[in-house]
Amino acid sequence: MRSAQLDLQKYDTDKVRNGYLRWYDALVGESFERVTAVLELGVHRGGSLELWRDYFPAARVAGIDADISGARIGDSTRIELFEGKQDDRAFLHEVALRIAPDRFDLIVDDASHLAEPSAASFRALYDAHLKPGGWYVIEDWATGYLGDWPDGKKPSRWRSRSHEAGMVGWVKRLIDDEVRGRLAEMTITPGLVAIRKPS
Repeated sequence: MRSAQLDLQKYDTDKVRNGYLRWYDALVGESFERVTAVLELGVHRGGSLELWRDYFPAARVAGIDADISGARIGDSTRIELFEGKQDDRAFLHEVALRIAPDRFDLIVDDASHLAEPSAASFRALYDAHLKPGGWYVIEDWATGYLGDWPDGKKPSRWRSRSHEAGMVGWVKRLIDDEVRGRLAEMTITPGLVAIRKPS
């Protein structure tokens, strides 16, 4: 497992605290050395970008956040940080072409945890900027079950009491896509949804 080869205590990221790395280890397996491009939406203080830089020794790593003023990246080798919104299709396209003209091996959505912007990012990036066989991971998707979270608090066009909308409803629609063959594989855990693109 790749994460066992790293000193995880030095990374300021909830991916370690939440136990997500065991899932990344399972998804990526021994191919971590062949990963050349990683994109993360929602980087908070930037610790996860440093983690991805070390986890994938051959990868360029791009991070996007609506506010990058709090990001503190020590050694920025192979890391680029961009300020912008996760649902800005033109911005996402521009960053993807700059960092990974041959497309990303891994895209991680750890941004808003809300259905509408998360779905917009997926639509902008999955088909056009994720390599065949690559992984698109949506972290913290179950926030839609929380009563105090916007997707879980009040009915809207994205959420109803039955969770047919909001983040949970959107993940259910992704399952429908998987059944129809648009997705090669899905792993769903209480913390993340991982989608592999067909090769």
